[in-house]
Amino acid sequence: MRFLRIRHVMQLTGLSRMTIYRLELAGRFPKRRQLSKNSVAWLESDVEGWADSRPVARLRGTAAYSSTRTEPGRAAPHTVMRGIPLGVAPSRARPRPCAPQRVSPAPRLHPGKPSIAKKPKIVL
Repeated sequence: MRFLRIRHVMQLTGLSRMTIYRLELAGRFPKRRQLSKNSVAWLESDVEGWADSRPVARLRGTAAYSSTRTEPGRAAPHTVMRGIPLGVAPSRARPRPCAPQRVSPAPRLHPGKPSIAKKPKIVL
């Protein structure tokens, strides 16, 4: 008998932490065991049994893809997803720099007198 912590369960199942917790709450994933006051884990045999009970995935439409012809210079439909060839890890895009915020001048109540404004408005 071996206990698995959440990170190992995530690696074995390929599920996210929240998905594991949601499935457990719905009764569709093994219940965790309390090891101590602040520690929980899953039995390895329970997680493996759950994985074995999952249906085998079917590939749909693979015959249609293999028989389709493509234009020269274009990849076959089954080799590209969102513009990235399969088997190629997408690069992480750099975050765009934020545009500097402009502060609008305070409104003037009277043309000749300085205005008393509470806070300047931020214009994006």
